[in-house]
Amino acid sequence: MIYAQPNSWQCGPFALKHALLVYGRVAHEDALASLAGSNESIGTDELGLRRALEAYGGTLRIVRRRTRHGARQELHRWLRQGIPVLLCVDQWDHWITAVADLHHQVALFDSHFDNAVFRREPWDRLLDRVAYRRRHLKGLWTTAWWDLHPVLLPEAVTARRIRPDRLATLFADGNPDQAVAAELLGAAGVRHDSRQATNDGRVARRPSVDRRPLPPARRDTRTAVSR
Repeated sequence: MIYAQPNSWQCGPFALKHALLVYGRVAHEDALASLAGSNESIGTDELGLRRALEAYGGTLRIVRRRTRHGARQELHRWLRQGIPVLLCVDQWDHWITAVADLHHQVALFDSHFDNAVFRREPWDRLLDRVAYRRRHLKGLWTTAWWDLHPVLLPEAVTARRIRPDRLATLFADGNPDQAVAAELLGAAGVRHDSRQATNDGRVARRPSVDRRPLPPARRDTRTAVSR
C-alpha cells in the first residue's frame, strides 16, 4: 500500500492515494490514474486529480497565493485542521502530499523516494519547491505563485481518519517507516504484515483495490501537467 512509484509519471495518483489514506480510505494508484487520465506522455494535472477524487465523493480545492508568507499561512491553516494538501513542486514537475505541520518542518508523503516515502522537509525548502517561477525576457527567475490543493472528503466517510495531532506525533517522533505504515493502514482497516515489508521499511505488497463502482475517465484540456 505504501511504496515508491514504479515509474516517472504516476506521482499524481500516488499523492492522491496518500491523501485518501490519511482519511482512512484505501485506493489503488492504478484506479486513480485511470480516473485522472494519467499516462506516460503527459503525467497528471490538477483537473484529472479533481475528477479522480470526485469518484470517491471528495473535492479538490485550488488555492493560489502570491506571497511566500501567504502560502505558508494557508498551508498551515489546512494542516492544523487535519486536511491533507497536494502540492505540485519543482516547477510543476512532481506531486507530493503534505499531511502535518511539525513547527519547523512539514510531514510529507513523497513517492519519488524509494527508501523513504515518509519525509520531513523544512518549511523554507518546501516553500521554495512549491513556488512556480517564470523567466523574464532577460533570463532571470521571478516567483509567480504558490498553488495548494486541499483534499476534502465529507465527514460521513472520514470516521477512520487519523487526528492531526496524532499524525504530527507519528512523523515528529522519528518513527521508522514501518511503524508509520502500520498505524496508517490499521486506521484504514488494512492489516499490516511486517513480514511483507522490505528492509527499508516500505510495505512491499499491494492490497486489493477499493472496488466501489467508478465512472469512466474523461480527458480534459491539460493545464499544469506534472509527472
